[in-house]
Amino acid sequence: MKTISTSTVSLLLAGCLCLLPFLVPYHQQPFLSFFPEWLAAALGVAAALAFLAGRASAPLPVPARWLIAFALFLAVRAASGDPAYPQLSVLAALYVLYAVLMIWLGAQLAAALGIRKVATVFAAFLLAGALANASAGVIQFYGRPALLEDFIAEVHGARAYGNIAQANLYADYLALGEGALLFLWLRRRLRSIYALAALALLVLGSALTSSRSVVLYALSYAALTFSIVRAREPVEARRMRFAACVLAGAAFAAYFALPWINSALHTGPHFDRPLPLPGEYAEPRIGAFVLALRSFLSAPLLGTGIGGFAGSAYEQGLDASLTRFGEVTAISRIRPAWIWLIIASIGLM
Repeated sequence: MKTISTSTVSLLLAGCLCLLPFLVPYHQQPFLSFFPEWLAAALGVAAALAFLAGRASAPLPVPARWLIAFALFLAVRAASGDPAYPQLSVLAALYVLYAVLMIWLGAQLAAALGIRKVATVFAAFLLAGALANASAGVIQFYGRPALLEDFIAEVHGARAYGNIAQANLYADYLALGEGALLFLWLRRRLRSIYALAALALLVLGSALTSSRSVVLYALSYAALTFSIVRAREPVEARRMRFAACVLAGAAFAAYFALPWINSALHTGPHFDRPLPLPGEYAEPRIGAFVLALRSFLSAPLLGTGIGGFAGSAYEQGLDASLTRFGEVTAISRIRPAWIWLIIASIGLM
């Protein structure tokens, strides 16, 4: 009887890390907040422990060593008493150390199983999670039946967010799914007819978010793909260009046409795309970015501390108009999918 290696078990657990935390529709006891994060932490630690049951062979990558230094810096900042809320620096240090653990695990899995197998498994899990969330977003937007109340979150407002509870982060996750779909199709792991059906569902779910990042991600995938085809064989290069154009075209078409289609068919909540407006309703994030730049220049080496941007913003002369919709806190959000876009481009090379 053939036994499953500890490396394979670790890889499957790491794959579940890309899937299961994003399927939780509601936060339940005992962790009402950050429940998906706790689940992700448990899966990541379990994957690392499963691999340690075997034998580690790859050295710790250089980026992980820099992150360890950054975690120590955050810990020192928390102990120095300078931050208004030192707990935030401690929590950030824990997140950074978890990232170090995941980088180490990825290096070990790639050394033990091969980077192509690892990338393919991760892409499959990401695509499965993105398709499940895209389906949940479409259902919650157009009308959730009572039978699915325990499996799909209730929609509030006029933007779909699946089971991720935030429309922009939902769009990020579906963008990861689009990248995984592109990767699997280029590697001939997915037939074209199934890939087109999956793409249609993903771009539909993305368009329902009304997030401007949907268009940005589509353009980014196209730009990344066109930037690396020169080193490819002509046939493969044409295949990559075709896939990038189809992905970008489908995302653009769904994003701009869906509000008109919904209005014409009188389906789903009414929603419009955000447009630049004059006067007091103008896009406030430009001012917030300028404020963030001034805050950075005031402390370019040590920074203002985790959670310290709001206080620094007031010191820099915060305009009252920037506090209406939380732009000061929104400026500090990081799009995790940007990191995955870079990883996807490396995997396609």
